[in-house]
Amino acid sequence: GLLALLGALMLAWQLRRGASAARLAIALSLAFGLVEAALFGMLPRLDSLKSGRAMGETIRREASGAPIAMFPRTWDTYVYYSGRPIADMGEESAAKAWLETAERPAFVLAYEKDLDRLPRDGAAPPRIVATSDVGHRRLHLLRFDAPPETR
Repeated sequence: GLLALLGALMLAWQLRRGASAARLAIALSLAFGLVEAALFGMLPRLDSLKSGRAMGETIRREASGAPIAMFPRTWDTYVYYSGRPIADMGEESAAKAWLETAERPAFVLAYEKDLDRLPRDGAAPPRIVATSDVGHRRLHLLRFDAPPETR
């Protein structure tokens, strides 16, 4: 924001001085370059706030060959960054059916607000392996270890 303002001030200053078209083009190019440099310098700092990259890398590391699903739906960003398919569990009945047939350990991505809608892992809640805040949502990677027949 500050660099864009600086660029606009430079342009206004050149206009007031009655600058030639070449000077205006140079000033405009410099202003654009400053804004672009500011954006490219700032965007990586926002990665942890807006990107699913960290959770995708965690999925790749923690659930490497194990079955994994997302409740209530899969976001492509987690598929992309984990480099593997993630099953969709659109509703509670689909989550229960998937967990009854999935090999163990099985992993589920779920938003914090949806945790109470998932089945328990045997007699206990599933273990939270990792947590990530993406935007205004808190996402958990859950591990289910209890065999399906103990449910």
